[in-house]
Amino acid sequence: MSHDLNGRMTNLVGVYGTLLEDNNLSYSVQTGYAGGGDGNSGSTGYATLNYRGGYGNAQHRLQP
Repeated sequence: MSHDLNGRMTNLVGVYGTLLEDNNLSYSVQTGYAGGGDGNSGSTGYATLNYRGGYGNAQHRLQP
């Protein structure tokens, strides 16, 4: 949890890790909420998948 100079509070939580035998697939998910003070309130977050293969890399990111 953190506060900025305008009194807004931000809460964030996330998980990340790797999968597959050679740890070729990594993932990250984060979600949170910001509100209070001056300004708008609302939720935030994203999800990311990264794959490292023998012929190249791929990444996919979801964000509202």
